[in-house]
Amino acid sequence: MSNQTTQPNSAPATTEGRNSIGAFLKLFRVSNTPTIITNTFVGASVAALMEPGSFPHITNVIVVSIGLIFIYIAGMATNDYFDQVIDARERPTRPIPSRQISSGTALIVGVLFLLIGMTACAFVSIDALPWVMLLSSTVLAYNILHLARFMGPLLMGMCRALGLVVAAIALSPNHAPDWPILVFFALALGICTYGISLVARNEMERKNSAGEIIQTQKTGRTMIATALIGVGAIAPLGAIAMRLIDPMSDYIILIYVVSITLACFTFFRGLTFITHPRAAHIGVMHWIAALSLLDAASLCILNQPVLAYSAIGCFILTSLLQRRIAGS
Repeated sequence: MSNQTTQPNSAPATTEGRNSIGAFLKLFRVSNTPTIITNTFVGASVAALMEPGSFPHITNVIVVSIGLIFIYIAGMATNDYFDQVIDARERPTRPIPSRQISSGTALIVGVLFLLIGMTACAFVSIDALPWVMLLSSTVLAYNILHLARFMGPLLMGMCRALGLVVAAIALSPNHAPDWPILVFFALALGICTYGISLVARNEMERKNSAGEIIQTQKTGRTMIATALIGVGAIAPLGAIAMRLIDPMSDYIILIYVVSITLACFTFFRGLTFITHPRAAHIGVMHWIAALSLLDAASLCILNQPVLAYSAIGCFILTSLLQRRIAGS
């Protein structure tokens, strides 16, 4: 049949049916979506600073969270569409190369979900629409250019940072957040994501003509990524140092320390996997999950202890989901 000429003959058999729910969950990498929710929490908390003692309406927070999740999973679907040739060679169990989902279906669903996500965010605030359009454009640009050595990780970092910006703008009174404060948190998230993306570039094995695994520049990139994540983790404290927000209370400091400690443990545990080519994807998933812990720390700085606890819960949820659905 014609499929034999367009798909590798070695495509493995899978237990998932064609266009099954499980296949789409894998395509969307839904295990990572709790980290998008915690990003929204941070954006909402920045927005809350404009009216001390208040918080954005919960309905609006939910709608913006859903919108950003749709944009995220749309990015995952279109990423697999653009990566289908590489995945057929290096990750043949992904939904498209394993023929669980056709490339055309992935593209259509990705574009549709992108439009749904943009509409949801714009529904809460039409003023956020230009930023949502910028976010969506950055998502598509990443999927097209992510193999570029510098541009790929940079665009990925911009995607996460812009998601937080969209949430803050959409949920702020008069849709005008405190930009100096917002920059501290959005930039920190972008830096951490940039570091993770650097490591993710080395996730798959690379082999030379003799079939030996080569790890050129991998150690250097991992060290740079670790340093960037460290900088990103403590950068939000600059908002306190610049006296843009009040210092944390002793109780919230305790939650902050717990969040940072858990994040450090998770990053170092992930590092033990990342240094082994065949387990690098596990390490990357650990680092992605730890973004929720960094969000928990940011929420402590923003005086939102309840949301900080929720972010820690999202970390646990992400880690559990990643055991069933690969997040990288």
